[in-house]
Amino acid sequence: MEERNRLSQRIHDQIGHSLAGALIQMEAAKRLMDGDRDKAKQLLENAIHISKEGMEHR
Repeated sequence: MEERNRLSQRIHDQIGHSLAGALIQMEAAKRLMDGDRDKAKQLLENAIHISKEGMEHR
């Protein structure tokens, strides 16, 4: 039971961290969309990468 709880908490923390990082990247991209589209695109690509990594780490 302890191992299950530990693993559950670890997964929760990893996914939460990934989501927070991706959200920050997307918010920054949204603000840059009208002024610096290249930087906005880079930030969105980073958000996608962060999200994929978060989903792959189990």
